[in-house]
Amino acid sequence: MYICRNLYKVLVSVILLSAIQDINTAPPPFSKPSRPAGGSRPDLGPSSSGGSSSSGSQGESSEEEENCFPFKKAGGALAVDNVAGIRIRSGNKVVLLGYDDTYSSDALKEGEDSFSDMNFFRKYPKLISIELDGLALTPEMLENLQKFAPQDLKSIIVRNCTAEKWEECADLISDIIRKHGNLGSLTIVLPSLSGESCSKILGAASGIKFKFFNFVAAEFSNEGIGHLKEILSASAETLLGLSLGVGKIIDEEKEEELYGHLAEAIGGLKSLRSLDLAFMSLMEVALAHIVENIGHLIKLETLRLFFGGVHEHDHVKLFEHIEILQKSLEMLEKLGVLDISSNNFPEEALQLILIALKKMKNLNVLNISENLISDKTAAVLSDSVGEHGTLVTLTANDCKINDAALTALFSKPENTPALQILSLRNNEIKESIKSIPVASMTDLKVIDFSGNQIGYAEVIGMVDSVVEHPSLQVVNFKGNSGIESTDSIERSLRHDELEKKRVEKKIHVAFFGV
Repeated sequence: MYICRNLYKVLVSVILLSAIQDINTAPPPFSKPSRPAGGSRPDLGPSSSGGSSSSGSQGESSEEEENCFPFKKAGGALAVDNVAGIRIRSGNKVVLLGYDDTYSSDALKEGEDSFSDMNFFRKYPKLISIELDGLALTPEMLENLQKFAPQDLKSIIVRNCTAEKWEECADLISDIIRKHGNLGSLTIVLPSLSGESCSKILGAASGIKFKFFNFVAAEFSNEGIGHLKEILSASAETLLGLSLGVGKIIDEEKEEELYGHLAEAIGGLKSLRSLDLAFMSLMEVALAHIVENIGHLIKLETLRLFFGGVHEHDHVKLFEHIEILQKSLEMLEKLGVLDISSNNFPEEALQLILIALKKMKNLNVLNISENLISDKTAAVLSDSVGEHGTLVTLTANDCKINDAALTALFSKPENTPALQILSLRNNEIKESIKSIPVASMTDLKVIDFSGNQIGYAEVIGMVDSVVEHPSLQVVNFKGNSGIESTDSIERSLRHDELEKKRVEKKIHVAFFGV
């Protein structure tokens, strides 16, 4: 399911970070992370802290860093009174998340995998979050968690777990939630969860005033949608972050009515700062309800949308609904992050959405991956982001961008003065990389050209264009057919030529895959 992809590797950590800052006994708040929860960036190059990586394999530690973002690996074991969260992962791995924005990892000791020892949790006196990630849940495990988990938990996270007895486990998860009625954050990401079990867990959360609520399930019953509406209504004044993934609503006859109720409840979240919605199958009228209510969320800073199956909607009706979405987006002047990736919008619909960017004075991060970008659409995007020139990260992977589209995108270099990260993976770019005005984009740090059709001649031209660039650290050419089709002898000669140029011109850029 879309909503369970890479963003959940980092989302729950950011939620916990916010929860830590909300505790009176915590140290002074740390600085905000350099990118929002789940914000897209290329899988290469500088970390979120601005450091750079080598051209070699990133290895397990780098993957772990990504999973624990924005927490940074501690130099040693965390002190027990510094532990804010425990993350228990598959493979008997335990990750401790600290109040000082660091983490350390270890393995479960014999017998601890059932959490039968209360000291497993109680030895951390300031523990406020417990996460179960990718585990095979058993009733015994959840019963012990219910017995021994601290009473003052602020965050419970259960994601990507399996269970042989889901009905019994759902009952126990529900009991754990009821026991901790002062929760500020609840994350349940279980894409295989059925309607009845889903409804039980949502019912247990009804009435709690959350600050962060994240729920993903395969099926929602009428009762489950009712409970979800109750949760959102109870949290209308307090909820700051909502992530919701809906596989399907079981009762198809009432789908329009139920989506209408859900959309109305979402529109009432006046304090909401971050919204992540993913619907695997959405009927036409339901889409209209959802996108209209998004416009009511005027404090929204981060928005991610996935509407499964919209490309199958009636073309005229879809265009009308996207016009509603355009108007809603134009009302979100505080929006800093917009992710509409994987929607496969028709070009005319995508262009309407991009035109809305002209009203967004604070847009920093845009992800439009897996939507077709022609030269006409690229020109619309260039004009729209140039209105305020605030864009820092642009991700357009798997968009079939060709040379004409890339040239149109950067036909006005003054439109992207703040751009730092540009990801254009898996497109159809060949020779037009020279059209990117790298020299004038002085803040640019990372460009990802992997998976295109670029050859060595274009790479050499790029080397010449980055001489004495003040910021550029990484240009990724891995997996380009124009390079990989070169025979080994020529590749060796070209590689030596590139290295010589880099040394002579003192270029401090890591070229991957060349």
